[in-house]
Amino acid sequence: MSSRFVLTFDAVDDLGAIVRHLQNDSPANAVRLIDEFESTFSLIARKPKVGHRRTDLADEALRVFPVHSFVVIYRPETSPCKSSGFCTALVTFVRCLRNGSDLPRCPTLRANHASIRGRFHL
Repeated sequence: MSSRFVLTFDAVDDLGAIVRHLQNDSPANAVRLIDEFESTFSLIARKPKVGHRRTDLADEALRVFPVHSFVVIYRPETSPCKSSGFCTALVTFVRCLRNGSDLPRCPTLRANHASIRGRFHL
């Protein structure tokens, strides 16, 4: 099974705000945290069910996974297997928020995503 992921515009905005806040105190810590988010996105893309299922955040079941003092909220989806036998997992990261904050209800945002590959340039 091949894996890939996308981030909603809200998730990209969340990451940008996190990085801008951290860069004021420590640019090196900001870079390390982005590396941690990238590693987490790759892990979740490979194993979409690794996070905790949360049915209270949206009309559909979303999952959450911690990254230091933050959580990523994501939607795992799997497309049907093709005749070749390959399935494609698509993980949509909906938000990246500080852990412990009140997690908002997340509307279904299937069309509201930005495809992010490689390094982030926030």
